[in-house]
Amino acid sequence: MIRVPPILSALAFAAAGGKEKHWIGWQEWASLPDLGYERLRVKIDTGAQTSSLHVWRVRPEGMTEDENGEPTPLLRLQLDSDGAGGGAKRDILTPLVRHVMVVGSSGRRQRRPVIRTRLILGPVEKVIEVNVTNREAMQFRMIIGRTALGTDFIVDVNREFLLGLPRRAQR
Repeated sequence: MIRVPPILSALAFAAAGGKEKHWIGWQEWASLPDLGYERLRVKIDTGAQTSSLHVWRVRPEGMTEDENGEPTPLLRLQLDSDGAGGGAKRDILTPLVRHVMVVGSSGRRQRRPVIRTRLILGPVEKVIEVNVTNREAMQFRMIIGRTALGTDFIVDVNREFLLGLPRRAQR
């Protein structure tokens, strides 16, 4: 096992090829500004390919056009107001990207809708795809999987909150 000195673990470094990578812990604070979450505690799950976000309810809500003028289904998602699971709920409309088959933590296969949203994780801001489902029974309202992490991060599973609180998104 490679030990990283604590002072270095919070710093970014350039890997071979020059792309900057950031150390993150097994849980971090993230922001999903397009969904109204300024701060959301997330689990970094390198065992999951996809990311998953808790919604109370998902309903089809008509159609819209994508950037190419193609008809795209809309979803009405019922989200927590603050991302902590308590308080009022709120609805948002967002385009459906596609459906995926996911093997959940119970081992059962489930067909889930996928949306796109901005993720801010430390200094990195990117658009990711997230499947939405009811995660009411789970400890974390969101898991971030390998696809969303991409090559931007290195995960230290023995540490947490290495990135601090998320920065404010530019609207």
